[in-house]
Amino acid sequence: MKRFILFLISGLLTLSVSAQSITLIFNGTNKNINYQVVLDGTSYYSNSSTYPVNSGRREITLSNQRVGSHTISVYRLRANSGTYRNQTNRKPYGTAIYSKTFQIRQGYDMDIRINGNGRVTFSERQIENEVYQDDNQQNNISPMSDAKFEQLLQSVRSKYLQSSKVAAIRTAFLNTSNYFTTEQAGQLLSLLSSEADKLALAKLAYPRITDTESFTQLYEVFTSEKSKNEMDIFIRNNPNNNSNNSNWGNNNNIKAPMANNQFNQLLQSVKNQWNQAGKFNVVSDAFNNNSYYFSTFQIRQLLSLITSESDRLALAKLSYARVSDVSTFTSLYDLFSSQASRDDLNNFINGTNTQYTTRTAMTDAQFNQLLQTVNGQWNQAGKFNAVRNAFNTTVNYFSTAQIRQLLSVMNSESDRLALAKLSYSRVSDPANFTSLYDLLNSQASRNDLNNYVIQNGGTGTTVQTTSRIPMSDALFNQLYQKASNHVRPSSTIEDLREFFNNSSYYFSTAQIRQLLSLVSSSLLSPLASETDLLEVAKLSWHRVTDPANFTQIFSLFTSQANRDALRVYIEARPY
Repeated sequence: MKRFILFLISGLLTLSVSAQSITLIFNGTNKNINYQVVLDGTSYYSNSSTYPVNSGRREITLSNQRVGSHTISVYRLRANSGTYRNQTNRKPYGTAIYSKTFQIRQGYDMDIRINGNGRVTFSERQIENEVYQDDNQQNNISPMSDAKFEQLLQSVRSKYLQSSKVAAIRTAFLNTSNYFTTEQAGQLLSLLSSEADKLALAKLAYPRITDTESFTQLYEVFTSEKSKNEMDIFIRNNPNNNSNNSNWGNNNNIKAPMANNQFNQLLQSVKNQWNQAGKFNVVSDAFNNNSYYFSTFQIRQLLSLITSESDRLALAKLSYARVSDVSTFTSLYDLFSSQASRDDLNNFINGTNTQYTTRTAMTDAQFNQLLQTVNGQWNQAGKFNAVRNAFNTTVNYFSTAQIRQLLSVMNSESDRLALAKLSYSRVSDPANFTSLYDLLNSQASRNDLNNYVIQNGGTGTTVQTTSRIPMSDALFNQLYQKASNHVRPSSTIEDLREFFNNSSYYFSTAQIRQLLSLVSSSLLSPLASETDLLEVAKLSWHRVTDPANFTQIFSLFTSQANRDALRVYIEARPY
């Protein structure tokens, strides 16, 4: 009898510890906007009548959820779809808009929000009365007092420029005598408009947070799932940032490679690209996705589809941050035919986790000879290749001033950005590297380069924001006339690529729509693929002046898959 009672008590204690819950929160749904959520194979519906409806917010709370991995898929249902009964394991009815595998941690409930615009976000809540160790209290670390924080908050609010706000918050987070609650840090970050600035400062704030167990609540300040994933990875990879990080430890540092079925889909997608540039872009996007990890064998299969040695080398370097079995990564060296490439990759790997050693920049005589060679190329492609080869040569190092001269030869913003990233591993004075940002005309490019520097061990800087003004009607009419005068759709598409790649051009959504309509019109549609339309629409996102109206572009597509692809693209690249 005593043994039975002890067993019963033990079982009750186990239940009390593992009683996690998942709450599905539907915001802004109505008869025309409703969703089906398939959670671990069971369906739940935003238009179900089995739970309360209050001001457009509908909730389903699922109790007694297991700790560990769960899967979720979200489908957009058709307008005026009927009420479906929850937990019926029905097949998907609508269009797939989201899919993910997520984790529930011991002692935390999970809130999953599905907004009316289709955005899906996750946030953890610590279970009340959950017993945990408060190391900050033991170390007598207290957050900033309400009065002092209010002074700081008002000081930041009073700044007119975003760059000034960023500088003030950065100074506060760098002050080693300051500590903040998650709520306080969130209030400061909410004063900023740039997603990249919020992400950089959130990373900076993490060592100064007193309640790290609540830190995921701060993720609400981010608009993109990519930023939240990147913050998760940052915390996992920096377990010693704060003495109260034990909640983020355990097995979170284990990088699980992509599941075979998901990888096979990616591999097929790469193979389906008809040229090498398309294959390179798909592989590059995969290695840049912070939620993906790959085994060395998977990376080998992807790199083997790339024919150019220089492209394969660039992707191999990019993949190193995403490899799950680092110890076997050097087995990829046999993919390279030249010893120089193998040495370059080896030097890259050995240098990724170390500080810069003494580097001597190229002599003036050597550099002037190189510059003359670059200027002697008769087209931009030749100039680009000459500079890329110089930056890929492992014995070359350059001062920031020398890099500036080489990048200034490039007319294309995208080429300049690609070469700037490549040059970072060859710079002799990395502390001065951020002075090159003014060579990039668009805010998106400057943010991209700044994030690259930070991800590769640099400190980055506060990136100044410039205002975008759409081109004049006169200039736009010239461009429109040029693009519309072609008989062949391919020539029109080529013109649009050129327009949207020009870093000195900015367009309103209305102007972009007029240009893209040349491709989607009934006259050209039998000859031009919607794939081409999707490609130039993605390019136009980086040149738009009124991003809030950009969704008007979606109606140009007849395929829901292409509309979804464009939506995913812009959400992953916040303005």
